[in-house]
Amino acid sequence: METGGGAAFLDYDGDGNLDIYVVDVGGPNVLFRNNGDGTFSDVTEQAGVADAGHISRGVACADYDNDGDEDLYVLNEGPNVLFRNNGDGTFSDVTEQAGVADASRSQSAAFGDYDADGFLDLYVGNYIDMSTLSEDRLNFACQPNRLYHNNGDGTFTDVGAELGVADSGCALAVTFTDYDGDGDLDLLVGNDFGPWGYPPNVLFRNDGPGSDGRWIFTDVSQAAGIDGRLYSMGIAVGDYDNDGDLDYYVTSIGRNVLYRNNGDGTFTDVARETGTRAPRAGDVPRISWGAEFFDYDNDGDMDLYVASGPVTGDEKQANLLFFNRGDGTFMDIAAEVGVDDSGSGRGTIIGDYDGDGDVDLYLVNYGQRAVLYRNEYYRPEGHRASTMNNWLEVKLRGTTSNRDGIGARLRLVAGGRSQIREVGTGSPHASRSSAIVHFGLGPAEVVDRLEIRWPSGRVQSMRDVPVNRRITVIEGP
Repeated sequence: METGGGAAFLDYDGDGNLDIYVVDVGGPNVLFRNNGDGTFSDVTEQAGVADAGHISRGVACADYDNDGDEDLYVLNEGPNVLFRNNGDGTFSDVTEQAGVADASRSQSAAFGDYDADGFLDLYVGNYIDMSTLSEDRLNFACQPNRLYHNNGDGTFTDVGAELGVADSGCALAVTFTDYDGDGDLDLLVGNDFGPWGYPPNVLFRNDGPGSDGRWIFTDVSQAAGIDGRLYSMGIAVGDYDNDGDLDYYVTSIGRNVLYRNNGDGTFTDVARETGTRAPRAGDVPRISWGAEFFDYDNDGDMDLYVASGPVTGDEKQANLLFFNRGDGTFMDIAAEVGVDDSGSGRGTIIGDYDGDGDVDLYLVNYGQRAVLYRNEYYRPEGHRASTMNNWLEVKLRGTTSNRDGIGARLRLVAGGRSQIREVGTGSPHASRSSAIVHFGLGPAEVVDRLEIRWPSGRVQSMRDVPVNRRITVIEGP
């Protein structure tokens, strides 16, 4: 299967502007520096992140060494590469000394601190073992995933098999996420080829350390009702119905799934009744890849963008933007607002690259040009607002927790409504969106309360926060 083609929003040089790193299966990869004036410059060579010699499939990024800048982990056919950010606009390849040179066909990866020791661990989803592929390409073995525990000294140890989370499916989407709201990060793995009899999706609940100190993960997929046999491609994480728990949208071939969190450890697929199952693409089933929940119009409801495209060939499929009506249903307005881009969509990422308070989109197409969509704030017919909606963006800086605050949960109350966000989670197919948290506030003119539950377990609250700005919150004592 021809997969791959991802990107990441990150601020590699610490100037406050979101830069873009793009992996290209046709190679080489590219780092675009945001010039702060609406333009970007290719700085790949001087930064040292072209990753020449490898076919790259995806990327993850985070400050794994807690030194204040974001690092890059590039997923390849062949050894993956960990680029440590030197803090001077350049990167160093530290893969070998870090111990993360997985030579499998990796497709997706996620950073998260599963044991809350203040250092980001790394989960890597691996795909088909090409050496086992049958002549008819219908039979093959899947390669085990990796859970690299961050040792806190610049090195990692693979504990995936030991802790029972290596899985045995062909993973295309992986994410750390706190599905049950108990304060620790669980693991959700989206596997391809479920309808062919290969393993279904897997949800590993984090049960903390056992009596021997070894961490315990429990497979609760079936009990939770999230063990769908899909051609899983991407996972979007967000509370679409604003009921205080996280829901999950999984892309696939033919039908996508929206798992509504019931708040009791179980999920219900509500894609059909919400209108997000995804329509056919003409006469053929739609093939969906990257997906992201985000509030594109700042009205306080999470909308949903879905990238579509054929596996191979020149056929085109339009992308989807599901507008959240606020009543539990969605409508596709992608063509209306100009983000349908019929092509071969793969990874899609979100972030406010121009700092104007609304969320922009970057779409990677397989074998075709990528597209950057600047959000011009448009509301569909019948849903127009008389004034522009307000917003708040929050950047976290951990002290006891990991520096990026990945895994933190934010709860905001404004205008009589409550919203939650989880930092740095989701798996929009081989990609990673900005870790800066964005809230749309509708007409609310002040944030009554902002509560942050850090990965360390500390809870920090702020009241009467002004709107229409980006704030940085440092983890308190």
